[in-house]
Amino acid sequence: ASGLVTSVTSSLNAASSPSSSAPVASPSPVSTPRSQGAETSGWTPASQAVSPPGPVRPNGTSAPTPAAPAILQEHLLEIALRVNGTVDVFAEGFRTAVADGLLLTFLQASRLNQTRARRAADPLVTVEIYSVSRAAGDSVLVQFVVLQDGKPMSAADVLTILNRLPDLLGTLNDNLPFPVTRVPSAVAASPLAQFAGWLAAVVVLAAVCVLLAALLGVFAKKSQARGREAQSVQKRALTPFKKVRPIGIR
Repeated sequence: ASGLVTSVTSSLNAASSPSSSAPVASPSPVSTPRSQGAETSGWTPASQAVSPPGPVRPNGTSAPTPAAPAILQEHLLEIALRVNGTVDVFAEGFRTAVADGLLLTFLQASRLNQTRARRAADPLVTVEIYSVSRAAGDSVLVQFVVLQDGKPMSAADVLTILNRLPDLLGTLNDNLPFPVTRVPSAVAASPLAQFAGWLAAVVVLAAVCVLLAALLGVFAKKSQARGREAQSVQKRALTPFKKVRPIGIR
């Protein structure tokens, strides 16, 4: 009986102990999210991703590419270039070439009359192309914005700096890969220009009112004269005819 108990006990121990030949399940690999695996090749974090240029509209105008947040009308400038029709003005290469030329021109203008210390403390300046559109013929209109430390500059300030150059048109033609037909100008009218336009409109309106008043006065005078003449004729018609006795006849 003791031998039987011993054999049963040994059999149970053998069944409970893991066998060295039994396969052991390997742990499943843990996948690392891409947001944590920055070393993964071919992947760029969303914070470093560069948005592609805007799509081309059916009317031949590229959709505005958001250069920076809070881009207002008062920040935009426009330049006119003469570009052959065979050039793809909506390609990224065209935008980059024009932006680089505008940036070089702005930096040359901003560094005029500056000391070496002020040049060393210059802020980070970038130029972003906002929109590109083809006008009549080979004329291409490019709207752009200048950013200083990531903040858009007003068009008036940019023009003030660009106008420091003694030959702005010549400098632009040297720095840009295409001939410039019109130097940069503000897209939105300045307050002074708006006031001048408003004042001119008021002056024109006042002149029109004076002319209308003069015409109405002339018409009223003619109407009064015609009325008096008609009354005189009517009065003469109603006056009875008196026979005139010849002189000397009694």
